[in-house]
Amino acid sequence: TSSRGQKDMLEATVKDFSFGLKMPQIECINHNYYNAMFGQLQNDRHVNKIKKVMLIGNSMVDFHQVVSGHYHAFVRLHLDLTIIKLLKSAGYYVIYKARPDSRNEIDGIFEAYVDEISKVRFEDVYDQADCVIFKLSGTTAFGFALFTNRPIVLLNIKGTKWYSRAF
Repeated sequence: TSSRGQKDMLEATVKDFSFGLKMPQIECINHNYYNAMFGQLQNDRHVNKIKKVMLIGNSMVDFHQVVSGHYHAFVRLHLDLTIIKLLKSAGYYVIYKARPDSRNEIDGIFEAYVDEISKVRFEDVYDQADCVIFKLSGTTAFGFALFTNRPIVLLNIKGTKWYSRAF
């Protein structure tokens, strides 16, 4: 783990949910890679006015999602299109950041609605937007975005499970 607090949380989770299974020893590292990354990302261009907004796309492959598994891919698609239309009507430049597992599934869907579609890693394009909108916190892109100095919007979608100690 990268911090004593994270180690404590993991140990509590192991204690509560190991169900008698043998669990590995949890160690805390002394050098935290993320501290350096955080410092570097905080030196990026600061946002004074939000003009470009990046919407993080949903998985368009219909599979059970632990966070909000009761939403079908078409419901997630409708949500994305609704958010895009609202942003465009408010005058924002909209970048749709496609998920890696849905690059092929979104071809031909968003081109008529957004100004730009990004199909590369979030870490390589986050700085093209002034603000990033997430519908789920359980993505690697969300964790990385927390390190940046970009404003973030996280939608609280009904049915999303939240870990009370983290949020």
